[in-house]
Amino acid sequence: MEPSGMLRVPKVSVVLPTYNHELYVAEAIQSVLTQSFDDLELVITDDGSTDDTARIVNSFPDSRISAKIIRPNSGYSNTLNKSLARCKGEYLALHCSDDVFHPGKLERQVAFLDANPGIAAVFGKADFIDEHGRPCAPDSHPYEHAFIDDLPDRFAWLRHFFLRGNALCHPTAMMRRAVLSDIGPYDPLLVQLQDFDFWIRLVSRHEIRVLDEPLIAYRVLGEGKNTSWPSSRVLRRSAWETRRVLRRYLALPPETLERALGSELARLEVPADPVRVAIGLLLATYAKDQPRQALALELLEAAADAGEPGIDHRIVTQLSGQLDPFNLDAQEALAQAVDRAHQAVERSAEMENQKRRLEQDLAEAATRTSGLERDLAEAATRTSGLEQDVTAAQRRVAELEGDVAATRARTDELDRGLAAAQAQIAQSAGDALAAQASLEAAAAARIAELEHRAALAEATVAAMVRSTSWRSTAPLRRLATRQPAMRAAVRRLLRAEADPAPPPAGAAAPPPAALPAPSPGPGPGSDDRLESSPAMPAAPVPEAAPPAPAPAPRPPEWEYVPEGWQPGDPRASGWDHPSIAETQLAKWPGFLAVLHSTTPLGIYHEAAQIGSEDPAAHNFILVFSYVLARAAAGRKRISVLDWGGGIGHYAAIARAVLPEIEIDYTVCDRPSLCEAGRQVLPEVRFVSDPAECFARRYDLVLASGSLQYVHDWQAQFRQLAAAAEGWMFLSRTPFVRSPSSFVVVQRPWSADGYRTEYLTHVFSHAALVTAAQAAGLVLEREFMMIGERVAAAGAPEPFEYRGFLLRPRQGDAAPAPAG
Repeated sequence: MEPSGMLRVPKVSVVLPTYNHELYVAEAIQSVLTQSFDDLELVITDDGSTDDTARIVNSFPDSRISAKIIRPNSGYSNTLNKSLARCKGEYLALHCSDDVFHPGKLERQVAFLDANPGIAAVFGKADFIDEHGRPCAPDSHPYEHAFIDDLPDRFAWLRHFFLRGNALCHPTAMMRRAVLSDIGPYDPLLVQLQDFDFWIRLVSRHEIRVLDEPLIAYRVLGEGKNTSWPSSRVLRRSAWETRRVLRRYLALPPETLERALGSELARLEVPADPVRVAIGLLLATYAKDQPRQALALELLEAAADAGEPGIDHRIVTQLSGQLDPFNLDAQEALAQAVDRAHQAVERSAEMENQKRRLEQDLAEAATRTSGLERDLAEAATRTSGLEQDVTAAQRRVAELEGDVAATRARTDELDRGLAAAQAQIAQSAGDALAAQASLEAAAAARIAELEHRAALAEATVAAMVRSTSWRSTAPLRRLATRQPAMRAAVRRLLRAEADPAPPPAGAAAPPPAALPAPSPGPGPGSDDRLESSPAMPAAPVPEAAPPAPAPAPRPPEWEYVPEGWQPGDPRASGWDHPSIAETQLAKWPGFLAVLHSTTPLGIYHEAAQIGSEDPAAHNFILVFSYVLARAAAGRKRISVLDWGGGIGHYAAIARAVLPEIEIDYTVCDRPSLCEAGRQVLPEVRFVSDPAECFARRYDLVLASGSLQYVHDWQAQFRQLAAAAEGWMFLSRTPFVRSPSSFVVVQRPWSADGYRTEYLTHVFSHAALVTAAQAAGLVLEREFMMIGERVAAAGAPEPFEYRGFLLRPRQGDAAPAPAG
């Protein structure tokens, strides 16, 4: 991400080391890039993260970011030093990857340093937030009173550090880069107190100030998850590091020590020189903790061995009996407490034995009582059984009598039906005979009519053959047998002649429509006089067109993909097809009209015809309404991320079913769908850039029928879970109960307009639950999707759809470095 061309020298370099902070690093980076002061560079060093941190860092396209990855992990101090070495700015601002800069932080600190050239570094206060970004409750964490107000000068800071410890908030610091060459880098041997050591070296030479306002949000991740959380391991390491850090005071000039701790030295009547003796006696007198007491004895012992003035072995021996650097008093008190606990345990064990014996006696008495009660119950049961048998027998007799009566009634009814059927059969037989006679008479009349027409036709043909026209056109007929066009003309001429020809003498004239066309030639029964005349060939019959090929069978809407989801498969990008946005826009007016009516909520926006009577859609919308209500419980406003939400159908549904709640609704989908969504719902936020989508967190994250279309669905699951501050709802998610997931291809014929196909995961139920647990979520409830069961062609088994309502596990978060 380094900018190309001329080297840019920014005013401020923001230093951001990071390690395994995939849940928080995006927010930390965004809080820098959106500062009102923008003459800056953001120097990020990933110290060998094993989660998704490096990818998130590299997803920001801002040219002000300089990112580098270190392999393997080298520790916080080393990473901080490597980051500082890459900085080019006049001022250096320190940042932690789980904290958040408040707006205007850099602007106020730059203005202060510009106006006060004698100040080397400026700090600020901090607000405290939990792992979900919510303000921490008062007195809920050990950092609330750790950072103090400004002190008059550097000598007052040296005194506070010596007697009480660190009181500056590291991620609020901004210093001049020239200070580094003066005091040196962070000590790589220090893990807990590297910043405390750095501040001592800073104020030993330079003045600092603390602004009386919160400049950052300091994230408290919970017990053991902040590097500085006071666990037993941290306390042991801090004790060792305290001795190393306080040795920095040995390098102070006596006059500096006098100005910092003069009142304490005066009360002890101890000069500031030699420094080792002064520091040792100060620690021996004022220190209450074991590390400072151990350092006091160590320094005084070395000074006495070296013969330095103001100390001798007698004083060291006396102090070694007064101080408790190994915490022996606490160990003795603990041993006594353990003895008392053992005695209490023994007494408790004896009482427990007595209680157990009493319980055994009571149990035996209860057993005897229970046996007597069982005997009485068995006798009562047998009596009741006999009574029930008598009642059942009486009831059965009554039933049999009723059956006999019903059988007699049914027999009478069947006899009446049989008589009626016999009468109907007799009537039907008479009707059939009459119909047969009528049909025979009609057939005879029709035969006579056809014979009469045939005789008239034969007479007409005989008259035409005897006519002058027939004899005079014989040469033309012979020529027509050789020329098809001439043959057709001759036929038309003959027809014209044949129409007005009079019928033979004594024959009735037939109607014109009944005249047959001239015979094409001699045949059975023709006049012998026609044998010498050439026959007229029939007109050519055009060849029949070949039958159209049958359309290829359409592939199934759902089909198993045995090779699984392969890289480069074009079906993986099927949702980018423009027909999806076009179809959803075309159906939008009908969807909106039904949604805003008073009809049921059975509305499926991808159906071929938009209606309101679909039971499966009605079930889903009621489930979605329930989830919205859970997310909005006790609130007036909620934020929702609809991942894969198309052009915003669920945004419209949410506002229709929960109109009294203000909903900050964000839809994240393909660019074409987001562009279409902005046309119909300008009040909804449509985002196609995942970095922008996941730069914040939401009260409810919804993924309805969308997670299955992502190749690396586990990574997408974790990203959705990280964005869910309150709830996560996976709806219309395909799954099977067997342990193995598989892949199918969907061809959405039923959507009526989608001209595409796309790959789809079918998850095993166990894989979904495992992914939720790995992402820090727990299952609140499952929901059935009525009627959504699919048998894909060739698939190992049918699958169904289901909804999963999840919420973050309490107290669950990723480990984080100091911040």
